[in-house]
Amino acid sequence: MNLTLAKNPKYEPESCREKRSIQVGQVFVPSEFLQEIINDIKQSRFLAKEVGYDEQPDSILIVGESGVGKTELLKRYVSQFPRYVRTNQDGIPCDIVPIVSVSLPDDASGRAAPVEILKALGGEADKPKGTRAELNRRFCNRAKDSKVELIVIDEFHHAFSNITSVQLKNAADWIKNLINKTGIPVVLMGLPICLEILQRHPELRNRFSIVHQIERFSLADIKKWRVFLKKLDQSLGFKYLTGLDEPDLALRLLALSGGLLTVLMKKVIRPAARMAIDNGEEYISIENMLSVSCKRLNMQMRDNPLSKEHFSQEDVLARIYGNEKELKKRWTPTSNKIGDVFN
Repeated sequence: MNLTLAKNPKYEPESCREKRSIQVGQVFVPSEFLQEIINDIKQSRFLAKEVGYDEQPDSILIVGESGVGKTELLKRYVSQFPRYVRTNQDGIPCDIVPIVSVSLPDDASGRAAPVEILKALGGEADKPKGTRAELNRRFCNRAKDSKVELIVIDEFHHAFSNITSVQLKNAADWIKNLINKTGIPVVLMGLPICLEILQRHPELRNRFSIVHQIERFSLADIKKWRVFLKKLDQSLGFKYLTGLDEPDLALRLLALSGGLLTVLMKKVIRPAARMAIDNGEEYISIENMLSVSCKRLNMQMRDNPLSKEHFSQEDVLARIYGNEKELKKRWTPTSNKIGDVFN
């Protein structure tokens, strides 16, 4: 591929190899849509705090298939507000936890979720004892003492993996109690099935006034995809830009990643960038991306859209169309099963 090696406006000449490697590991470029989600979370926290947690907060549901970047988005946001210790007026040190973040285990028991969130808050044994109601009460009381401003719950679909009426009731009651007793906004994240649950459960729907559905990038989003790639190219910190947003390469990266940010970053960009740093190179070469993606995606060179030798632009487009067609085929409606539980 013919690349235009333009100078990177964000390049820092004094940046050492170790610092650049750290930068590659920490780079996070939110798309326009992901930035909107971050803004909604900030606003929800601010409004709840402003009214002293005495009103029902604007809780948020974020759904999307695995790999679209929802977990990475919240991980980056949560990391900006670490817990710390503050001495109260009696001279006693207290743990302050601005954000409690937990990923639910694949366990449908009624105690699993309350146990995990209590452990995430800290100060409890690895296996807290008590009934579901007792665990919830302890968390709500301690959340106020710890000045919790936001509760983030990832993998929420694990709370009803078998879609039974008991699971749905347990999950719904748990979330309602968290919100009602604390007044703290909750951010739920999970697979698209969570959206169907919310739509069919009025009491939960009323508490989650903001809903975001994150989709993988598709050919229809190619302009936004290229904007994202340009920002990513600059944020990696190399002296020269690879030209990730150039039309041909952008299409090839879309075909390779299937539009999933997690695949793009973990299987292609980050390992290729580290290879370039180790080799003392001033930009990420196509050869680096081709090499690491074949290895990490377990594919042959002839099957890799980054290989211009094996993929013409027509072949690349065919791969993209095939990916999108296969995605639609794999989607299995769950409405009937959910409807059976609620009817």
